[in-house]
Amino acid sequence: MKAYIVFLYFVFGSIVAVARGLSEGVSNKSGLYIGANLTTVSYHIYYDEPEIEKYTIKSGYFNPFLLSLGYEINERARVQIGLAYGGSRDSYDWYLGDADTLLYKDKSQTRVIAIPVTGKFVFFNANKCFPIYGTATVMPAFGTTDIKRTEVHRNESAGHSMQVKGTDVFATAGIGLNYKISHRFNGYLEYLFFKKNLTSLNSQHQDWNQFATLPNRIYRSLAFGIEYSFASKHE
Repeated sequence: MKAYIVFLYFVFGSIVAVARGLSEGVSNKSGLYIGANLTTVSYHIYYDEPEIEKYTIKSGYFNPFLLSLGYEINERARVQIGLAYGGSRDSYDWYLGDADTLLYKDKSQTRVIAIPVTGKFVFFNANKCFPIYGTATVMPAFGTTDIKRTEVHRNESAGHSMQVKGTDVFATAGIGLNYKISHRFNGYLEYLFFKKNLTSLNSQHQDWNQFATLPNRIYRSLAFGIEYSFASKHE
């Protein structure tokens, strides 16, 4: 996990350095910006390796933390690319036969790196302080899950483990509200009403919480973040 964090830190530092260099090399009206994003959306990455079928845990979830570099094409349209990281831990215990005969304990840890590509378009801009926009993202995600099983038979235990790897591509779309904090900083909140795994399974219950209560569905569809613009946009 430390390697993933170091990698993300290195990449974000590179993004900042490149963005600063580009913004200094053009003009103070450059449309470059960087951002950081958190989301309550839980993405579900699946694995095709047949060895995983003997385990109760066959997939992994992740809520990505995103660092991005974007470009404002004009006052309405912008595009951005980012690097995201997320992961989760899971465990499951179950008995085969009587409760004192054979106990299986499965534990897993999932780590995912993703590269989201996003487009945004402003539909309405109230006094240039509260832009309402549409957003759409395609996000390839590469994940690994380490699974460990412990078998306990009459107080004697034995264990074995494996690692599975896989790639899925996700798509999301929604609406957002942007808030201008200063001439360089702004924050935003997005509601992502469309969420789909383009390359694997889509369980409306397990993946996207479509059968949960309305407040829970809304909560599980949010993204929020902050952006820093390299352009000098005075009031």
